[in-house]
Amino acid sequence: MKKFLAALTAVTLAAGLSLAAAVAPASAASTPTPAPTASATAKSSTPTASATPTAKATPTAKVTPTAAPTAPATTTTAPAVVKAAVTPADTSAYDTDPYILVVWSMPTSSVPTTSATYPQTLVSATPETVPTLAASVPITCGTQYQIDLYNNSSALRNLLALDTLAGPNDGDQDGGYLANQVGFTPYKLVFNAACPVLTCLPASAVSYNYSNNDANTGVITVTNPDTSKYTNTLCTPFYVTATSWTYTNSSSTWPQTIDKVDHLGKISTVGSYSYAAAVSCGQGDIYASFSSTAPSLNPETYGYLTSPGNPFAESFLSGLAGFAHGLYGTQTSAPANTYFNDSSSCYTSPTPTTTVASCAVSGSVNSLTLPAVAGGVWSYTVGGNTTTLALGKGLTNYTPTVFADYTVTLTYESTAGKTVASGGSFDWQPVDPSSLDCRTSETPVQPTVSDATCGVDGSITVPSTTGVSYFLDGSATPLKAGVLGNLSGTHTVTAVANTGYKLDSSYPTGGWSLDLGSAQSCTVDVVYGACTVVSNTSTSAITFDVTNPSSKSASVVITGGNIPVGTPEHFTVPANKVAYALTVDTAVVTGTSYSVTINGIPSTVVVTFNGCITVVPTDPTNTQVTCTPAAAGTPSTEVGASITVDGNPELVYTLTGGSAAFQAAFPSGEVFAAPTAPATTSTITGLAPGDYVVNVKLVDPVNYILGASDFPYKISLKAPVPDCTGIVVAPAVTSTAPVCQVDIAGAAGLFTTNTAETQGQINVTLSSQINYTINNGSKTVAAAATNTEPDGTYTVVASLTAAAIADGYTLTPPTAGDTYTLNAAGTVATYAKIVFEAGCLPTLATWNANATGTDATCTLTTSTKGAITLEHDADQAGDVIYTIKNSSGATVYTGTNDAATDGVNTVFAAVPDKYTVTAVPKDPSTEGLSGNGSPSGDAMSWTISIALDGTNCTDGPLAFTGGGDGSLAFTGGTIAWLGFILAGGMLFLGFALLYMRRRGNRAAE
Repeated sequence: MKKFLAALTAVTLAAGLSLAAAVAPASAASTPTPAPTASATAKSSTPTASATPTAKATPTAKVTPTAAPTAPATTTTAPAVVKAAVTPADTSAYDTDPYILVVWSMPTSSVPTTSATYPQTLVSATPETVPTLAASVPITCGTQYQIDLYNNSSALRNLLALDTLAGPNDGDQDGGYLANQVGFTPYKLVFNAACPVLTCLPASAVSYNYSNNDANTGVITVTNPDTSKYTNTLCTPFYVTATSWTYTNSSSTWPQTIDKVDHLGKISTVGSYSYAAAVSCGQGDIYASFSSTAPSLNPETYGYLTSPGNPFAESFLSGLAGFAHGLYGTQTSAPANTYFNDSSSCYTSPTPTTTVASCAVSGSVNSLTLPAVAGGVWSYTVGGNTTTLALGKGLTNYTPTVFADYTVTLTYESTAGKTVASGGSFDWQPVDPSSLDCRTSETPVQPTVSDATCGVDGSITVPSTTGVSYFLDGSATPLKAGVLGNLSGTHTVTAVANTGYKLDSSYPTGGWSLDLGSAQSCTVDVVYGACTVVSNTSTSAITFDVTNPSSKSASVVITGGNIPVGTPEHFTVPANKVAYALTVDTAVVTGTSYSVTINGIPSTVVVTFNGCITVVPTDPTNTQVTCTPAAAGTPSTEVGASITVDGNPELVYTLTGGSAAFQAAFPSGEVFAAPTAPATTSTITGLAPGDYVVNVKLVDPVNYILGASDFPYKISLKAPVPDCTGIVVAPAVTSTAPVCQVDIAGAAGLFTTNTAETQGQINVTLSSQINYTINNGSKTVAAAATNTEPDGTYTVVASLTAAAIADGYTLTPPTAGDTYTLNAAGTVATYAKIVFEAGCLPTLATWNANATGTDATCTLTTSTKGAITLEHDADQAGDVIYTIKNSSGATVYTGTNDAATDGVNTVFAAVPDKYTVTAVPKDPSTEGLSGNGSPSGDAMSWTISIALDGTNCTDGPLAFTGGGDGSLAFTGGTIAWLGFILAGGMLFLGFALLYMRRRGNRAAE
């Protein structure tokens, strides 16, 4: 019946929920477990005793023994028995012996009891051939055990394999396996004596020692004086922290910064606890407290001390009451302080170690090393930027990248960043290695010269200088020290430092320029005194003019004439002399000749005196500058002046003075050309106005003398009258107005607009005398012959060039019809403003518009409206306005998109109907729509029918109500509601049947 109800329940629930699941059949727990068979205990004299698993159903069965023979005594002196695992695969004794004697360990109850406690844990299982309760049980105080004698069976062995007994009558537990047929109670309980109560260790169990030196170390010992009275745990635990501090100056022991910390933490049990926090020039403290939150247990939280107990209260190990002290290694009779102080004199201020790159020390570099200082914080500042090291950190061989003044500071700080003391400030100035020039400086020596003189070459003496090489005239080959001869003219000697050397500042840039002079530069002229016609002799001594341009004096020897043979005349001509006069005779006789030797080199001068011939020069003649007018608009032609001299071949004429241009061209004057034939003249033409001077000299001053004349002859050349100015040129400027072209194309019903403009032009007639510029109000540009310009206002200016103004040009004054005005000087013409304005309308903006429709749909349970999609292209936000009207002519939508929905189409939900969609541009005056049917671009329209697509609608298509608002009126929904009602009824019936089944199960139990 139970299985039938279960099946019916499952079917009912499945029908109500329309699920694919069914209620499971009755659980195995409701089916009784088969009892052990007789074969499981074949050796038992009463095989049915173990067949009833409910034999232990009464909880007191193992607590109150029934009347039976006294069981054999239990051995309680043996040590704890190691549990023997019992499985079906054990040795043959477990398979063949009729009994198994088992010892279970029972949990200790908090309330004294003589009953069994559970759960029990297997201690031992021993096969037995005869019934007995004589088992070895541990005798540990406070423990209790149960001894059971079981009939041996495989089912029992499976039970024992579980190792745990949950209760006296717990399903397949041990109740059905007890050897009840043996004639005595097959189990008993064993209670060992209760354990004595121990107390915690007192403070006197604690002792310690302390080094009382820089080691700042010791050992804390906790001992148990009597384990029968005390536990190994202190009644009051305590906490210990060993700490060392570092001094910050040499004049006082305060303030201090933290150095080392050794946290021992909580001490609560027996043992030895070592502590240490070595002191290095400072103080050591062994802090302790019975409170784990004492501030001195975590001194690094503060990181400094400014005085005893400041900024936190110090609690020392030596201050804890009740301890047995063993201070300083041996002292045990009295307490003492557990802290140690060095003298402040041990303090040495930490200093940076710095090096600086220098030429004085080979291989030296810039380096900064900062030693690590307990509680110290190093920082260095350069160029306004500060770098700070971490607390207690140092820096090794830092190489700078900035070469400026560094300020290095040391401060002592707490671990929380509080500045405790200053450790000093230091300066460091590293040197940029690239700025070092470690070469040896040498002074180059200027070479000495022996100048060339008349007929003799010069020489250069090259010095010998350590670390310096000398070079001549750019040669790559160094000169050897010594004399470098056979030189003349100008030479350049340069000095170059050898490797490892440099030239000092005395060396001139580019080296030394040495002018040795020329060996062929000495000249000799002969000048006579005034001639007389008497006896063809001269009354004045003959004079030789020697020119020595060299830097050395020249030795001159003259022989001949009236100079006695064998006693030549010797002269010295000083250096740098021009026409140095050497007089040798008091009279000159016709036919006398002389020989001149300069510096041992013959320079023969043969002088033959033929007599004194007088030559009289003729006064020059001249013409003035003239101006020849030319055609209008071009400059007049200026004809230069001329000066003419006679053609006497015994005379040389030279023209000096005149205009600045003439003097620049002929600084020493222009020599008139020698005549090409006797009795002809020589003329210089093309002379500009100015004051000129004509000079004359003899070609042969030995035989000729100048007669009386007006020389030097002055001639003044005047400017022409009228002059060549007042030339006029006319500017020429024209313009062409812009033209507007409009092209409107409506081919194939597509609306487009295009407007084109032919820009205006400004035309000028270019001239070498006139510059034209065009200004549009914002900038001025040089005009070309043709200038195409956009709409705007323009000003054209014609200006004479500077050269034209210098040549005397002016601009033609305006006459009737001219549109320009002249400035007072007549050099600038400004034209009236030229305005270009085509008046072309701008190209119309063209927008895209389109509308499409989607039919409405319906299914058995749902309906979906149709849709009208209104297209919006990107960058057309708000430019196209759509209107939708239904078949009744009512407007159901008017609108456009905005910037937030730019480029996003508008979708209008439409019920089945026939619609008219119209699109217009926002501003028809400047915009148009591009699309079929709108050649003018002012509007577009579409007729869109929204149909109903659906064949599953009961009683025809679903009814759409609300005038297109999207709501549905459900019709033909009976089947759906019936489905809901049936489903709910089946669910209710299923739950009812399930309840009946559970009541049936409980009644059966």
